Amino acid sequence: MKMMSPHSIGWLSFLSLSCLSIWTQQPTSIDQAERPALTLTADGVRACPDESKFTAFAAGVYRVGGGVLPPRQKNALRTTLSAEARKYIKEHHIANFEATSVLSLTIDADGKPRDVCVIKEAGYGLDRKAFEGAAKYRFDPATLNGKPVPVRVAIQVRFASF
Repeated sequence: MKMMSPHSIGWLSFLSLSCLSIWTQQPTSIDQAERPALTLTADGVRACPDESKFTAFAAGVYRVGGGVLPPRQKNALRTTLSAEARKYIKEHHIANFEATSVLSLTIDADGKPRDVCVIKEAGYGLDRKAFEGAAKYRFDPATLNGKPVPVRVAIQVRFASF
């Protein structure tokens, strides 16, 4: 994936896909995963329970590795920093601000994100921006033996101002 460089037009977020391949020996389908209880981040978006950071929420969802090829992101998104982040930067006279929100999500066989939750919070209202942006992602789906399969991945959403 190509990383975007900062532009002089103001606040940008930089998005990068980081597929986690935790178990790479054989394709792993999660057959008996129960949907965890809903918890929220400080920004009011769905947080990943500790035990679900690297597991799927539904039967038949794979992890990258062992024959499962990763999905590829089709679109790059730009968004502005939240009002809360802009206020914090202004009040603290910060010249270069960076924060990263890490999301876990399932990319279905059609390349659409599902079951999004926050693994690592960025704070300052940025997790909500990342969460909302994730719904707009589109991917070429992961494949197993040339056929599209749903896969659980983690993505980093990087926010920066220069």
